[in-house]
Amino acid sequence: MRQYGNGGYMSGYRFGPNTAEIERIMRKAGHMTLEQAGKFKDKYTTTDNLALEEVEYNADKHHRTASLDLLVREELVAIFSARATSNQDLDAWYLALLNTRRAVAAVLVKDVISERLFDALYLPWKTVMENSDGK
Repeated sequence: MRQYGNGGYMSGYRFGPNTAEIERIMRKAGHMTLEQAGKFKDKYTTTDNLALEEVEYNADKHHRTASLDLLVREELVAIFSARATSNQDLDAWYLALLNTRRAVAAVLVKDVISERLFDALYLPWKTVMENSDGK
């Protein structure tokens, strides 16, 4: 793993070893349409919360919590808050934000979690976005 002793990543690995994949998700999120965001409505389940807690535990254990916090607080919120133009759209964009956060969290630690856990958090994103025309 390319990591300094203090938990900071080397240049080019802003979000750890899966930086390129995370940046690809962020680019796609930036090009998401309202129609795509609306497709996340049926993708949320309560088991996602348990899976997300396990992923967050692994992010902390492997010194990636700061990366996850940065992604959510600064980048994902900025992408999606600019998209919601009406109260009707707000629910769709909020669910898109939650599902994108789950996908990013899963990718952030995919090298240290089970395939089952990864799929639980990443498949909703993949179902909606992987076959889209997003950049």
